[in-house]
Amino acid sequence: MQTAVNEAHSEPVETTSSWQPATRIAFRFVFSYILLYFLPFPVAGVPSNNWPANIYADMWHRIVPWIAANVLRLKQPITIFTNASADTTYDYVAVGCLLVLAAISALAWSWLDRERLEYRHLLSWLRLFVRFILVVALIPYGANKLFPAQFPTPRLETLLETYGQSSPMGLLWTSMGASRLFSLFGGMAELLGGVLLIVPRFTLLGALISGAALTNVLMLNLGYDITVKIYTFHLVTLCLFLVVPDAKRLADFFLFNRTAPPANEMPLFARKELNQGALLVQIIMGVSLTVVSLYQSSKFVQRANADAAPAAFYGVWAVDEFSEDGHTRPPLITDSQRWQNVVFDHAQRLVVQQMDGEQKSYGMQLDPLGKKLKLAKEGSKSWDGHFHLEDPQPDVLTITGEMDGRQIEAELHRLDLSGPKFLLINRGFHWVNEHPLVR
Repeated sequence: MQTAVNEAHSEPVETTSSWQPATRIAFRFVFSYILLYFLPFPVAGVPSNNWPANIYADMWHRIVPWIAANVLRLKQPITIFTNASADTTYDYVAVGCLLVLAAISALAWSWLDRERLEYRHLLSWLRLFVRFILVVALIPYGANKLFPAQFPTPRLETLLETYGQSSPMGLLWTSMGASRLFSLFGGMAELLGGVLLIVPRFTLLGALISGAALTNVLMLNLGYDITVKIYTFHLVTLCLFLVVPDAKRLADFFLFNRTAPPANEMPLFARKELNQGALLVQIIMGVSLTVVSLYQSSKFVQRANADAAPAAFYGVWAVDEFSEDGHTRPPLITDSQRWQNVVFDHAQRLVVQQMDGEQKSYGMQLDPLGKKLKLAKEGSKSWDGHFHLEDPQPDVLTITGEMDGRQIEAELHRLDLSGPKFLLINRGFHWVNEHPLVR
């Protein structure tokens, strides 16, 4: 069962059948909503052309808060727009506004264009638009999973946190980063689905694979409270939109053991040469996006690896002795000032874990040769920390200096990351397990 391509036809597919009135109204609504939700794509994706996106967003940034305050009568005004979270109050109200606007558009369109009996040609262009929305979403995300850019190996400070301190989203990121195989599998599914959608002939297969991959993503987003639920739901719905025209063929083949005829899709243009040119453009754009996405993901990982702390200091250092202003502080879990662990993971960031488990992050300037360490606290220009480092023997470190006006001296030893204390990152994979290891 294969979807046929009619790009090479010199004439469009002849058809005299009309759509049912309800089908025409539904198409007008779906067409209007998809354009409203995803505009200004694809113009906003062109380099140096983000101004259409800014204009479109600014317009809704004015409309949505007004609707929320004057129509919905929300108690709290909307002042937070889409950010790292795409599930803000603004986003939900915006979707409601778009649904209403799409319904109004469909009704007006139905009245003004009431003589038209079908929209097969316009449907072909809408399917092209939908395919490349999915392509642009899936291929970069797939590439970011093939290279561990989206889900890197858990940070060292994360390994010191308890499960109870993790947010659901943080726990998912940690588990995905710890399981390179599962992350790789998800990336391959997303990349494969996106690549197949580049070519019209493989639209059905690409939509089925993409729909399965995105449904898994949607369930993870729902189950772990990831803040892109609305967007992912729309992507899953777009996959269904591409599959629906072939629903009867799929049912005949998989359920009723009947012969499934080839699909007969309306070409974009009447002339064969234009359809061939359109196909070539789609392939060039898709291949270019794939190459660029893979390159950018690999470079991101290389930069992240280059930003790691120097090997001589990299790791988790347990604080054996700690004194402040000449007074030794015993390792009491009630002491919120004494250091418990010091983490050198990033080249420009130091993390100190206190005895009560709280972690404090500082900007760091490390001079490995001069054995000097300077710290800075975000949001405070007066705060200062500077230390001298001594390593009398391997995996042993002495830190002496001043921090926020206090004299600090600490003796540390480096923990073995390959030991049982950090089982999550060193357990590895085993085909044979005589007993389950559950901790």
